[in-house]
Amino acid sequence: KYGLDNWVDLREYTPMDTVRQQLKLCSRQYNLYMKTVVSLQNNLISLTDKTFPGVNELFSSPERADGHQKWVDFVMTFWHCDCVCRISEKAFTERYQKWCKRKGYHFSAEKALDVYAGSCGHFTTLPKNDNTKLLITTAAQQLLAGKMTLAALRAEMTHLAKQLPEYDTVRAIDLYKSVREKLKTMRKRDKYVWAAIFNLTWYCIAALVLAAHDKTVPDSLTVMWGAAWTFELGAIANIKIKCKGE
Repeated sequence: KYGLDNWVDLREYTPMDTVRQQLKLCSRQYNLYMKTVVSLQNNLISLTDKTFPGVNELFSSPERADGHQKWVDFVMTFWHCDCVCRISEKAFTERYQKWCKRKGYHFSAEKALDVYAGSCGHFTTLPKNDNTKLLITTAAQQLLAGKMTLAALRAEMTHLAKQLPEYDTVRAIDLYKSVREKLKTMRKRDKYVWAAIFNLTWYCIAALVLAAHDKTVPDSLTVMWGAAWTFELGAIANIKIKCKGE
């Protein structure tokens, strides 16, 4: 009866409505879990400051697509600085190489030496015992679980967003905004450098295309390119180019 009474006013159902609703719910859950992950990360850093100070700053590797982060995986195995500095440098390098292979990380001998050096000379407030190991590894596991949850939600939101008709348009707008912000922060000198590179590139392409067709570059094009190139080089070198009337 409701459908018959409101037949004229009812809006046609489209699957996109369901997709948008699911995307909205995923976004809410993502924001909720993000707060939890931030809290768990701060907790783990606070704990490792008592057992392995600065371990979270030893690795600069970005978070992987599956949510794993190198320093978090590292403290699950080397949860106390004594796990590193109480063995020889060579022994740790070999163990670190096996750990990188097992966890799927890139191994670097120089990085192993840096980590070993970073583990020495610390005064810890928690001893190396089973209780401390339980605290650190449990906190790391909880943080890793949260990061993996966020990664799964990101992948699902991307999958849902790609089904929307406005996805490509929004991505293009975001790309334009990011490029514009990059240009705003770029120094004027750098802008002239990129302009000069672009200018030289299109002239070379034009010359090659014309040469392939047994033709030469028109004099007007060469003069125009030379003038633009001279101006750009002068701007890079902070030289004022004067006109005839000046």
